Amino acid sequence: MNTVQLKFKYAFVASIIFSVSSCVEAVEAELSASDSILKLEEEIPLEIIYSDPNERAYNFLNELILQEYMNKNFGLDLDFEVFTQIEIEMLEKGAKKSSTIMTDTISDYRSVNEKPKYLSKQQVNHFIEEHEATLSRKIAPARLELNLNNREMWYSLSYPLFSVTGDTVLIKISELCPGLCGTGERSIFIKEEKGRWSKEILDWWIY
Repeated sequence: MNTVQLKFKYAFVASIIFSVSSCVEAVEAELSASDSILKLEEEIPLEIIYSDPNERAYNFLNELILQEYMNKNFGLDLDFEVFTQIEIEMLEKGAKKSSTIMTDTISDYRSVNEKPKYLSKQQVNHFIEEHEATLSRKIAPARLELNLNNREMWYSLSYPLFSVTGDTVLIKISELCPGLCGTGERSIFIKEEKGRWSKEILDWWIY
């Protein structure tokens, strides 16, 4: 075997060794990456890995606290309020004509506003669908920046109902105190261009 043939043979063997070494390194890197992913999944709770369908609602409620529509020193009732059938009928009635939204089911009724121009029949229908879809949801009090130890003044909230576009929210907020004491309101919140929320009260009452 001459010198040229030897050089060719050694070069061929070297290329095979290099290829095998590269494959081994690639497999080791892939196994290491898989181990890292498994370790990450074990360390991070599932609620962080997967998006929370309630996150938007809690973000909205904390925005109301930040913008001082709600008092951060108040406590919280641990069950969401629901819209009664009478309240739903009231919303449907208000969406059908531009008269004031009235109800005779609240004792000591105080005030109503004219039906806001953006509360259309389609919008009300969507709110009702959202309400039915969220009836089983429960409050996670730790996710709200309120004083949960305050039982002298506390909030009772309905689940925030978002419009299709997410920039309009219907909610019922009651401020309660021991005994037959407190006030409540049903309101529409509209998200403004700078991200702040403006409020339009549909109606309010005193307990």
